Amino acid sequence: EVIRSLVEEGLAVGNKSGFDMGPDFVTYAMNYFAKGGEHKPSIALDLEMGRDSEIEEHCGAILKMAEAVSLEIPVTTTICQLMRGLERQRKMQKRQTTET
Repeated sequence: EVIRSLVEEGLAVGNKSGFDMGPDFVTYAMNYFAKGGEHKPSIALDLEMGRDSEIEEHCGAILKMAEAVSLEIPVTTTICQLMRGLERQRKMQKRQTTET
């Protein structure tokens, strides 16, 4: 599960950075997300609407924290890179549309 992996990586970064979220944080987080039901995440809506997403405030911040404590977080890194790529692609398409 991608979401579980993101939570686990974020928790590992937090723990290594000195934050104690408690032993049941992953279960708590997954239950919290399950209560949200089926919906589109705000980042997906941002991309659809042509707006900049909050990817740097979310994934980007965790990546910086992970780097500071020398921790590899491959799932978060991949998601962040994919989102950055989608945003770059959207901006390029927008530029091409306005130039023609």
